[in-house]
Amino acid sequence: PTLRPIALRRLGQLATPGRMTPDLRERLLSSLAADEPPTRLAAIEAAGASGDADLADALLRATQDRHVSLRRAAIVALAAVDSGRGSS
Repeated sequence: PTLRPIALRRLGQLATPGRMTPDLRERLLSSLAADEPPTRLAAIEAAGASGDADLADALLRATQDRHVSLRRAAIVALAAVDSGRGSS
């Protein structure tokens, strides 16, 4: 099940690289594929904040979203994930 945008935003505030659990990762992946743009946007932002490299493929797919604002957010999130990988 997907998380609501408010929960995803909170997750993004709490997320730090290396603290992603398998359950949260699955929920984020599900939310990244949600029908609702606000849910996808919140999931993209939370994924970027998490620094979890396992979400990079899903973020890469999000760069092809039909909404330009989500594509832009996905690019920013990918850069955050990539910079997190470089510091490990």
